[in-house]
Amino acid sequence: RHHLPRPRPKAEAELQHVPGRFRVPPFGRLIRPGGRELRPAQVRKQTWRIDTKGISRVTVEFDYRANVLSANQARIAPDYAFFTGTQLFLLPEGLRSRPSVVRFDVPSGWRIASGLDETADAMVFTAPDYDTLVDQPTLMGQFDVSRFTVDGKPHDLVVNPPGVYTAEKARTLAEHLKKLAEKVEDKIFIVMRV
Repeated sequence: RHHLPRPRPKAEAELQHVPGRFRVPPFGRLIRPGGRELRPAQVRKQTWRIDTKGISRVTVEFDYRANVLSANQARIAPDYAFFTGTQLFLLPEGLRSRPSVVRFDVPSGWRIASGLDETADAMVFTAPDYDTLVDQPTLMGQFDVSRFTVDGKPHDLVVNPPGVYTAEKARTLAEHLKKLAEKVEDKIFIVMRV
C-alpha cells in the first residue's frame, strides 16, 4: 500500500528498472485497475497517471506475484520473503529526492534484515531518497546474521535458512568479506539463500 501525500491534480507513479540490470521488466503488464473513483491510465511503458479529481490523498494498492528468487525479482515462500524495492515501491512524480519510511507487517516470529536504515522500531526502516529505497535488498523470515565492522561502519552477512553455516564458517566468511568492505564507501549488506 502506497500513500501519495498531497497529490497533484494528475499524479504519476512509475515502477523503475532494476539497478545494475539493463532490462526493464514489464511490471505493468498485468495491471488491472480497481477502486471506484480513480482509474490509472498507462502513459508510458512503466508510468501510470491518475486523475486525482482534487482529493488530498491517494492510496495505491496492488498485488505482486513474488515467485522468482533472483536479483531482479522477488520471492515469498512459507518460511521467508526476499525483494529489492524495484518490485514494490512506486516513484511518485516529483518525489524522487524525498525520504521514505517503510513499515513491514510480517508473520509472528519473523525478523527483517534490510539494507535500508534501521529505526528504533524493528518493523520500520527508512531511506533518504527513492534511489536508495529501491536499491536495498530485504529479507524477512528466519535467518542468521553475522555483523562485522570495518572502519567504524557496520556490515551484515545474512544467511537463510538459519543454521546452514556453523558459527565458525560464518565468521570465516565474514573475515573474507571484510577485505571487500575495505574497498567500498557504503555499508555492505549481503543476503545468501543457500
